[in-house]
Amino acid sequence: MYRGSSGLLQKNHTIHRETVNIILKYKHLQCSKNKEVGINDLEDIINLIKELQDHYRSITFIKDNVKKHINPTDTLISKTILGTLGCLPAMDRYFIDGVKDKNEKFISLSKTIFLSYLHTSIKSK
Repeated sequence: MYRGSSGLLQKNHTIHRETVNIILKYKHLQCSKNKEVGINDLEDIINLIKELQDHYRSITFIKDNVKKHINPTDTLISKTILGTLGCLPAMDRYFIDGVKDKNEKFISLSKTIFLSYLHTSIKSK
């Protein structure tokens, strides 16, 4: 997430202020002992992911005298959501390796992937 190539290391904590505002709009997705997210929350989760991606893409930094945009990886977005709302797993290399071990295909954070995963987990219950 905070690798030097990502651009986040060149910024201070204030770049996350808008992230907090975006998360607060979706606080109804926060998981707790009494509430889990489900298929009915999928559109909101997808919208949250898109808003976070758009926000981070809008941030620029200079590297080697070239203006670049931050690349909002699945790891960055999913760990942000996991750490604040708890409604997604961290989509890091360990998660992806686990998915591959189950002979499943994981491409990126998308509605198609979530629907496929939900369909598979519902069938296995």
